[in-house]
Amino acid sequence: MSNYDLYVAVVAHTKRERLAASLDEKVQADAVFMDDGTLGEWRNHELAWKSAVASGKTHAVILQDDALPVNNFRDLVIEAVEQKPYNLISLYVGTHRPRRDEVLKTVQQAEKMKASWLVADTLMWGVGVVVPTALIPEILSTIEKSKVAYDQRIGRWAELTKNNVYYTWPSLVGHADEPTVVKGRGKTQGQRVAHRTGTPVWGGATLWIPRPNDWIFESNKT
Repeated sequence: MSNYDLYVAVVAHTKRERLAASLDEKVQADAVFMDDGTLGEWRNHELAWKSAVASGKTHAVILQDDALPVNNFRDLVIEAVEQKPYNLISLYVGTHRPRRDEVLKTVQQAEKMKASWLVADTLMWGVGVVVPTALIPEILSTIEKSKVAYDQRIGRWAELTKNNVYYTWPSLVGHADEPTVVKGRGKTQGQRVAHRTGTPVWGGATLWIPRPNDWIFESNKT
């Protein structure tokens, strides 16, 4: 029996109701937060985060409607939480921006070394995140006035407070590469999919995903 429990929330747009319903069924979500665009990306996510705090559960799992969970999702998330109970965990490592080249190089190393985790100084994708509910009030108050996208807001909190984000390797959710429903978002270049999904083998290496400037610094040294 684990010392941790999960509040799983799906954050969805009415244009993706079919995806949200399928995801809800797969993960047995505790709640689904639907928005027709009136609330906007941030406010709908904020409702999910605040609801997680009110649930009394130790950890919140916030999934966007286009997340594609692996089999035995809840059990694997609990295992991840047991490894990193006090950290923000990302369940997704994408092939698209940001840090595309840096992520690719790190992923290649992770495959060779049979790593269990990647780690970065920020959150790069908001497809699926796990956060200790005790941290949520601090996170929300820190980023409340920010105007950037949801994932960038959370990443900004991580950077400001020097709370590194841990990424399960391989990812525990994939991503349905659907057209964006966020008003004002332009068309992306390249597929927004996971590098690899599957079951992590815990106890392996943890590899740092560098910032772009870190690669420049490294090449200058050589």
